[in-house]
Amino acid sequence: LIDNNGEIIFTLLHEPDFATNLNADKNKENALATVFRQALTTLTEQVSDFQPYGPSSNRPAFFVAAPLMDSAGSRIGVLAVQIDYTLIYDIIQDYAGLGQSGETAVAQRFGHDLFYVMPLRHRPDAAFNMRLASPEKPANIAMDLAFNVQPAVHFAVDYRHKEVVAVSRYIPLMRWGMVVKMDTGEAFAEAARFHRWMVFFTALAVSVFVLAGVLISRSIISPIRELRLASSTIAAGRFNERITVTTNGEIGELSKAFNSMAEKLESF
Repeated sequence: LIDNNGEIIFTLLHEPDFATNLNADKNKENALATVFRQALTTLTEQVSDFQPYGPSSNRPAFFVAAPLMDSAGSRIGVLAVQIDYTLIYDIIQDYAGLGQSGETAVAQRFGHDLFYVMPLRHRPDAAFNMRLASPEKPANIAMDLAFNVQPAVHFAVDYRHKEVVAVSRYIPLMRWGMVVKMDTGEAFAEAARFHRWMVFFTALAVSVFVLAGVLISRSIISPIRELRLASSTIAAGRFNERITVTTNGEIGELSKAFNSMAEKLESF
């Protein structure tokens, strides 16, 4: 609870910021002092940047602040709530569904620089220590898109120099760029496995169809060839030639008719 002059007159935890003034030189640049002035000036709810907060042993924190008004509509101070960073970390570090390589990366601008503000799966020390961009060094593609375009799915190379498939999004309330990503090799592993099985089954099906075609063609061509040879024998005057009937289909009926014809010719 902060009065109009910036004096912190009540806190639940009584950390070192209790009974200090947010307008004092040592405090006026911290997240609580900034959001206090914004709420008091605009008379609207404000959310601070997420950054280390000195009075809380320099642990990361952000504040939600709202102006307090009396019954006459005059401002009498600001109520600020400090959000425990572990609640956010637990959400960001939930890797369910992200396999072995997937992670969520969150970044925030500080002046001209862009820093990760959450631990990374493969770089637990990244929060506020790992810079993505500066005036001399542009941000990586995935995070740059998170700050500059609508939500998008794209391919990029991450800080590990690994090719990843990433989803980028900007969170206006927190002024965060967020990227959820996974190595392309792992992301498309199931698709690659499915492709290999499809190739295998396609090759198997083609082989079966070719074999079936060969067998069917033989079942048709062999009797016809036998008929042709038998016809040549009959034409040469040897009427005792007969065909072995091996099928009941039309070829079989034709073979029976040929044998019947040969018997009649032999009987003359």
